[in-house]
Amino acid sequence: MAKTALRAATYSRKSTQQRDIEDASTDRKIALAKSFAKTKGWTIVADYVDEGVSGRTRTKLIGRAKLFLAAEEGQFDVVIVRGSDRLSRDDEETDPVVMLRDCDVQVWEYTTGQMIDVSDTTGRLVRNVHRYRGASYAESVSKNTREQKKAKAAEGRIADGKVYGYRNVGEAKARRREIDPAQAKVVRRIFELSADGLGLLGIAKLLNKEGVVNATGQHRLLEGWQVLGDHGHPRDAAT
Repeated sequence: MAKTALRAATYSRKSTQQRDIEDASTDRKIALAKSFAKTKGWTIVADYVDEGVSGRTRTKLIGRAKLFLAAEEGQFDVVIVRGSDRLSRDDEETDPVVMLRDCDVQVWEYTTGQMIDVSDTTGRLVRNVHRYRGASYAESVSKNTREQKKAKAAEGRIADGKVYGYRNVGEAKARRREIDPAQAKVVRRIFELSADGLGLLGIAKLLNKEGVVNATGQHRLLEGWQVLGDHGHPRDAAT
């Protein structure tokens, strides 16, 4: 009787610090994961992606949440990642590898060609050391990034990525923001809806229903302080 091929899913995450690094693209990671699966004779059944999200912001790892749900439903047997830090750089949360193990799902790294073993105390000790190292690195990068953004803002330069209602223009080292007329209409509408008494959740649901996306193409338009203002209300991004 022929052995049934294992069902595999890929998970790729590109962090906020890797936005402009070509080799860190999720497409490349997925392709490498699929090549690894082929050497193992596994069948790829799904790809899960988190684009431009830090491994420390667990609430924004939507692709990972979908992965966990599918694992609980028994949709695959193996998850392939570049490295275990792609799943998380947060040492305060439950280890995703253990969570997947409890769903009878193995986690494999295509860079090492090895399964992450957490079946005994030795394996879990090694895993926890790796998690600590990943979390420590992420904290250091985050601190340096914040300091760099503050320095840019103090010089009047763009300190972060895209902001809804604006477009970034100018040379790389002298980028500035200009109002985007099309998006400005949506921002003004948010003002009007807020003034009419509709709350942020209601506005978000309405805009999602209409297919309005944020500056990065996601349905999270009302998250940025640049749009919301300092007290959680729409500000004058397009006045």
